[in-house]
Amino acid sequence: PLTALGFKLLKVAQRMRSLPASGRQTWRWFADIAFDAPAFKPVKLQTKDLAVLQYTGGTTGTPKAAMLSHGNVLSNAKQVQVWLGQPLPAGETLVAVLPLFHVFALNAVLLLGTAVMGRLVLMPQFNLPDLLKIITRYKPTLLPGVPTLFNALATHPLAANIDMRCLRFCISGGAPLPATVKAAFEARTGAVVVEGYGLTEASPVVACGPSVGHAAAGSVGYPLPGTLVQICEPTPPFKRLPYGGIGEIWVQGPQVMAGYWRNPKATQAVLHKGWLRTGDVGHMDATGALHVVDRIKELIIVNGYKVYPRQVEEIIAQHPAVHEVVVVGVPYPKTGEAPMAFVTLKNPTQADTILEWANARLNKFTKLVGLEVREVLPKTLVGKLSRKDLAAQMGAKVGKAR
Repeated sequence: PLTALGFKLLKVAQRMRSLPASGRQTWRWFADIAFDAPAFKPVKLQTKDLAVLQYTGGTTGTPKAAMLSHGNVLSNAKQVQVWLGQPLPAGETLVAVLPLFHVFALNAVLLLGTAVMGRLVLMPQFNLPDLLKIITRYKPTLLPGVPTLFNALATHPLAANIDMRCLRFCISGGAPLPATVKAAFEARTGAVVVEGYGLTEASPVVACGPSVGHAAAGSVGYPLPGTLVQICEPTPPFKRLPYGGIGEIWVQGPQVMAGYWRNPKATQAVLHKGWLRTGDVGHMDATGALHVVDRIKELIIVNGYKVYPRQVEEIIAQHPAVHEVVVVGVPYPKTGEAPMAFVTLKNPTQADTILEWANARLNKFTKLVGLEVREVLPKTLVGKLSRKDLAAQMGAKVGKAR
């Protein structure tokens, strides 16, 4: 006799009979499991039971294992599904460009795809030519990814003649989405791309731009259903700030983790009276839209003045020759620290103009002390630009004098 799991998988297999020929191998895989899996007794679970030990990216320190419960991950998948609009059309196809071990892909690809009975096209390893072949063959409708992915699809010569009008909706996460990249991608594909905000400790999605209409300019959208967000001073007594006040983003909701695995000290540092201290700096406008400024630990302190790398990057990204940009703080004798930029270019012939162009648009605290052109910039395993790696490479280097 089939086990309870077997019956569920059989139902999945039967529903997948309607897939085109390219998806039949998936149907056979489900059917084989449903009929051949050894008998076992289903385990009774509660929403508070531990489901995943999800390690943080460690972008500002040693990675820690966030304890995500079944309730955490399932509620967050449902929140995203509701946010995109219900019911989603049958036959959604998602491309798993993101590695499934990453919390963003766990939610926005694996769990969301399963929840809507979608088809997942898996990529063992990302490269642009393979992705373009997948888009041409499978006609995906949903594409979760990081900004570097959408930038490549919008601007790379290989993508110039590829029809991407099949894409309907895209979620950008993991790093800030420059306005120039969003505009270029939407113009190229006709798809809607929204920026989401989250972190491992929140399973991970906290806020997202709306699927219909537009989010406030420069924002990451609005908190998901059932999610509360407040902006607080980063030091005791953690005073809550009014709209427009810049401070630390605090989150409360069913997707917030139980704590860090076997690390009560770290848990106590981020969980405060039912709220998750994200370590991110931001503010909320009068419409309730959340604006993320930067990571607290990535601030650049120039003569005591706080400089947010993301804001400097957004200005540099507006130069027509810039393809990608990362700004980090470097030691500087006159001010303690100063911003330095690393870029890759669309047009190398304009390299000499970018530093002067950017500094003409930056104030005295945010002016760059140097700009380095590279063939490639370091990226994390999910493809987002890595400030941490660049800061480590710089070490004690001192930027050029103003």
